Amino acid sequence: MPLGLGLGITKLKSLVSGLRVRFQGNATITAALDGILRDLSADFVSNGTVTAALEAIKLLDVDFSGDGTLTGDLASFEGVLDLVPTSASRAYGLWLLSSSYSGALVRIRRSSDNAEKDFYPNSNFELSLTSEDGNGTSLSTWVGANDAFLVTKYDQSGNNEDATQSSASLQDKIVNSGALITLNSKAAAQDTVAGSYDFTSVACTGADGYYIVGVYQNDNNQKIISQSSNNHIWPYLSNAVEYRENGSTFYPSGVTTNNGSQTIFRFARNQSDNVHIKFNSNETTTSNTDSGKTLNIDTAFICSGYFQLLIIWDDNVYSDDSDIITKINEYYSVI
Repeated sequence: MPLGLGLGITKLKSLVSGLRVRFQGNATITAALDGILRDLSADFVSNGTVTAALEAIKLLDVDFSGDGTLTGDLASFEGVLDLVPTSASRAYGLWLLSSSYSGALVRIRRSSDNAEKDFYPNSNFELSLTSEDGNGTSLSTWVGANDAFLVTKYDQSGNNEDATQSSASLQDKIVNSGALITLNSKAAAQDTVAGSYDFTSVACTGADGYYIVGVYQNDNNQKIISQSSNNHIWPYLSNAVEYRENGSTFYPSGVTTNNGSQTIFRFARNQSDNVHIKFNSNETTTSNTDSGKTLNIDTAFICSGYFQLLIIWDDNVYSDDSDIITKINEYYSVI
């Protein structure tokens, strides 16, 4: 829209998703652009000023032929991984976990023709039907009224150890007849066949300590993570956990697993062999007398239910536990 000398534009946050303006003379844009607006292009033939809250802007193109000033409120992002100085070994989630990660969240297969595409976080840093493939095609447009399934959960730790399931019959469903599957209003991958996603094995040693956190719903008596039969964490429906570390089985006491409901799960071991287990607000700390063992993990979320998050540190980051759990709960609102 061509605009004349001195005309300004204000209060656009609830009106438009894309804006193109061209000013023939001097002009000012002062706008609240932090809501729906994601695409802003302004062409000033003469002098111009743009002052805006730009948190949702994905494409910004401002051309000043004369003098120009652009002042923007670009809200910063802080993910779970940004809170911990120690780098994670694996990090899989349906929302952005690190401010330094710029890749896709997941690779998705649609049921109509088995075509596959990567999809990235939307303007709210999460997977949704508005998430795009990097070329402007949204998940909603691409899937249509079909079902869609997760082929790959991309590793956001920076180690490029993606979790994959190549067998279509074992893949988690993420879209059902065109509707995003959610758990507590957040994207959730639904597993009805106890399929699993495999990645290169990570060795969590008792000597160094380790920290594992996830968000899921376990609807059956099945494992969360494992490597063959010698290494696993297995919450029972009867409120017990079988923890098997390199062939040695350990049964922590005083555990309420919260199976059948959305759960923030944390399993941490420090160098003193203390094991800290948490299912939502229920927490127990116990000693593992079998020191020096290693928990090897190469498969995650075998349980029937829903997957939302898994992060593994092969180091003792328990001192950051409060920040980690608080950040996760701020997003999922579970506890």
